[in-house]
Amino acid sequence: LQAPPTPRVLRFATHTPLVLRRDGALLERPRPYDLALAAARRLAALQAAYGEPPAEVHLVELAERLTRDLELVDGQWSPFREKRYSARQRRRHPVHGSLGGALLRGEVAPLAALLHAARPFGLGKGTALGLGAFDVSLSAD
Repeated sequence: LQAPPTPRVLRFATHTPLVLRRDGALLERPRPYDLALAAARRLAALQAAYGEPPAEVHLVELAERLTRDLELVDGQWSPFREKRYSARQRRRHPVHGSLGGALLRGEVAPLAALLHAARPFGLGKGTALGLGAFDVSLSAD
């Protein structure tokens, strides 16, 4: 038996608009670092709320370490601008975000593990409304 090839390529794709912000500004073309940081923050918040006390982890450093040596081969992002209706408030609210994805090459397994763990919960703002849904796939080339 031969071991399967080590994954070297990660494909990230949104299913619903991704709403990520940095310093208050909407990220229309999120970088791999932004995706890693959003996933780490979501999982740390869930662990703090429902699990063991979180370990002392610096999330910015973790995101930097996971994405430092990755090559962004392709990134296709388009802005999303729509409105949603709130029946409770009886008015329309703007929804701004990004749709698309990225193709990364390199040592992708650690980032893939983080993104797979965050996948059921989504990334960014508005996940309770269905925003931030995404998928991750790995391949050898």
